[in-house]
Amino acid sequence: MLQQKFKTIIVGVDFSDYSQLVVKQARLLCKLWKTNLVLVHVIHDSIDYSPSLYLSFPNQLTLENYEALVRKTYKVAAKSESVMAVRGVVSDQLLMVAAQNPQPLIVAGYKGSSKIAEFFFGSTAQTLVLRSKYPVWIQRGSKVVSPAKVLIPHDLSLEANHSIDILKNLSLTTPLSYEVFFVRETPFPVLDFELYAEMERRLLDQNAAKMRHLLKEYPKVAVVTSKGEVTSKVAKRAKKFDLLIMAHNNPAGLFSKSQTVELLKKVKTPVLVVH
Repeated sequence: MLQQKFKTIIVGVDFSDYSQLVVKQARLLCKLWKTNLVLVHVIHDSIDYSPSLYLSFPNQLTLENYEALVRKTYKVAAKSESVMAVRGVVSDQLLMVAAQNPQPLIVAGYKGSSKIAEFFFGSTAQTLVLRSKYPVWIQRGSKVVSPAKVLIPHDLSLEANHSIDILKNLSLTTPLSYEVFFVRETPFPVLDFELYAEMERRLLDQNAAKMRHLLKEYPKVAVVTSKGEVTSKVAKRAKKFDLLIMAHNNPAGLFSKSQTVELLKKVKTPVLVVH
C-alpha cells in the first residue's frame, strides 16, 4: 500500500474547535508529502437547527450550503484542496471517499476529553482504525507535529515488521529517529508454580528467537524492551515521541481490537495505523 508516498489526504471535519487542529495537521502532512487535500463533512441530518431569524423554523441547508460553510470555516483557498459534504455515517463516508482517491491517507481527530466526546467522536476514530484497509492518522494531543521522533510498538510478529517498512517509505522531518518498543506480558497466573515457570520459560525462549529474527532483518534498528501491561507501557513511552506507527494486522497480538481501542484512549501522541 505504501510503497509509494500518499497522493491524497482525506480529513473529516465537524466544525468543532478540535477539528481546526486536525485540519492544520493534515495541511502540514500535505506539505511534507506534496499531496492533495480533501475536506469531508458528513451530515447526520439534512436540517440545521442553528438559531435563525425565525426561531420556530429550522434552516434547511443543501449540500452546497454545507460545502460553502466548510470553505469559509477552514479557509479553503488552495487549488490542491477540495471540499465535500455528504450524508450518512461518518466512518462509512470517509472510507467511501478514500476508495475514490489514489493512495489515500485518512486523517481523523480523537479528542476524547470526556465520556460524551469519547462516545460520539472516539467511536468514529476507533471504527476507522479497525475497519479501514487504508492508512489512518488519528490526531491526538493539543498540537500539530512535524514528526522527527517516531515510536513503533512491536509484538515481535512478522506483521508488525510492516510498520518499520512503512516508516522508511515516508518523507518525514529530518533528522528522523525511531525506536521499536516491545513490551513483554507475563503469563496468566496459575496455581501450579511449576507449570507457571515452564510457561514463562517457553515464552522467554519464543521471544528471544523472534527478537533475533527482528535484529537480523533490521540490524540497525534501536530496540527497547519492557515488561508489564502493554497499552499502559506504550502510552507512557509515547510521551517522548512525536508519532506512533502501528501495524494493525495481528488480531490476536498487540494490535487486537481491544488493545487498539485502549491504546487510542490512553495515548496523547498522534497515531498512524497501517495495514
